[in-house]
Amino acid sequence: MENFPDVEALPQIEGFRILSRIGSGGWGDVFKARDLQLDRIVAIKTIRKEGLDNPEVWARFYREAWLLAKLDHEGIVDVHKIIREKERLYIVMAFVEGETLKERIEGGPIPYPEACRIACQILSVVAFIHEQGIVHRDIKPANIMVTPSGSIKLLDFGLARILIGSELAETTDLDATIHQITRAGSLIGTMAYIAPEMARGGQGEHDPSDARSAVASDIFSLGIVLYEIFTGRRPFQGETAWALVSEILEASPPPIREFRPEVPESVERVILKALQKDPQRRFATVGEMLAALEEAITQGQRWYAPLLSQLHAHRNAAIYLVLFLGLFLSGYWLMPSVPPAGERVTTIAGTERFPRVSRKNLLAFVAHDRGLPTVGLLDLSLPFAPIRFPFEDPGGSIEGVTWSPDGERLYLTTHDALGHPTIREWRLGDPQPPHVFLSGARDLAFSHDGKRIAFAGEVAGHFCITLSTIDANPKAPCITKRPIDRPGEDLFPDWSPDDRWIVFERRPEQEIWVVAADGSREGRLTEKGAISPQWHPKRKRVYFLRPDTPGVLWYLDFLPGQHDFPPHRMKIGQGDPIHSFSFSLDGKRLFYATQHDSSSAPPQGSIFVLPLER
Repeated sequence: MENFPDVEALPQIEGFRILSRIGSGGWGDVFKARDLQLDRIVAIKTIRKEGLDNPEVWARFYREAWLLAKLDHEGIVDVHKIIREKERLYIVMAFVEGETLKERIEGGPIPYPEACRIACQILSVVAFIHEQGIVHRDIKPANIMVTPSGSIKLLDFGLARILIGSELAETTDLDATIHQITRAGSLIGTMAYIAPEMARGGQGEHDPSDARSAVASDIFSLGIVLYEIFTGRRPFQGETAWALVSEILEASPPPIREFRPEVPESVERVILKALQKDPQRRFATVGEMLAALEEAITQGQRWYAPLLSQLHAHRNAAIYLVLFLGLFLSGYWLMPSVPPAGERVTTIAGTERFPRVSRKNLLAFVAHDRGLPTVGLLDLSLPFAPIRFPFEDPGGSIEGVTWSPDGERLYLTTHDALGHPTIREWRLGDPQPPHVFLSGARDLAFSHDGKRIAFAGEVAGHFCITLSTIDANPKAPCITKRPIDRPGEDLFPDWSPDDRWIVFERRPEQEIWVVAADGSREGRLTEKGAISPQWHPKRKRVYFLRPDTPGVLWYLDFLPGQHDFPPHRMKIGQGDPIHSFSFSLDGKRLFYATQHDSSSAPPQGSIFVLPLER
């Protein structure tokens, strides 16, 4: 039995009620508790009694709290606060429902499509922390949570290290402190998941400047985790510590397809490259590994589908019934819990549409008062801030607004009396009305790095998705292609969080499509009757509307190479039709515009904001 401290022995923390203990590892314990002030369930991590006199444990514990508070990603648990009471230190975090990846693997084989989704999510979050200048150094299934909705959370940053030269390294000396109190050459991480160079003792706490080695070690650990996800077993099976280290140093992992023939060779190659003994022969970055895995999944899809069909043809139908019921009852397809309605943020006597929030927390929207189009601005950082209307003549009817990445410029899609589109630019605070930015174009979208734009460009009377540098080249080529016998329009482009994909609406079919930013491939994501697509700003999830389901926002999780994207629904409000929507930059708030149709008056509508669970 694990040696948990009694709940009663834990010092009472003002404002919290301890409910149960939910985990223990290393020098820490994790408890489930209720935040009495905010009436929410949280997780509280603290140092066990035997570690209170160990300065290294204190330093690691405080560093974990500090790092988690600095990192903002859907795959990392939110830290609410750090509490120091008497001789104890507590980290109060968001409580995550679900099971560890270790438990998920032990529960039986993970279906190939689900394994792909989990693997890509893990690589995405580790790529993010590496970009912030942090290496985890203890990546293993026990430190990864899988929520009921299939999302993952990377846990336990107690062994994480800040790389010299990163922005975070300039703001803290925590790593220097730990370096002084840690024995040089000590093994870091869990034995079964360490890289060969770590097993030799060649790279530990004493070498904080070798960023390449640290990243390479994390990549090797990721290779082991992905191998385990796809096969259900670790690549190195030594029963003793000596035998395990010997295998890690010398043995080649068995081919993945020996255990799971349905895994494509292209996917197997990616994982085995991450498991190369020589760090120089692995991927240079986790971002490179993620891109390679996504491409491998795409390549493998061409032969995986026929193989899967053959397997399906020879299986007992009862097995599928059991699998279906198991997934259904486990909550695999359950939609996330979302508050039923948002808070109204506009009160104009007219119609407000196309809400967009800038980096400066300024909400822009299109307002129609007595049939006259204009743009309203509302500062969301100020309570009871008045709505401002910065200009009177936008140059025509307005069908959408977009902020520049820095929040200094606003772009409008306008149409003149003949229906010709123009994108107009207005600089924040400029007393002059918007000026022409790009003629014969609509629906501007900036890449997240601010270097490129996508828009719907008019070619021979039709619209296609066009890419350009930010100088807005009107002759930039189309990246979407339509059959000659199926003319139509590609509208409303939106960039994925990693700027590698662009989602758009295809008319007249009313389908959501996605195209690679380099134009190399495109594919359909939805059936007919889907409009107004947008990426979630922090995850590879596409949201959209269906006119035949008022009061519902739909979404699907995107995985390159996948052919089937099951949609999920999220009911909002009291069933009023949703005209348009957008997200705050951190993905924590949804802004949506309702529309009330009336036979005796123009359509009316308001803008609401709805907090989202991460």
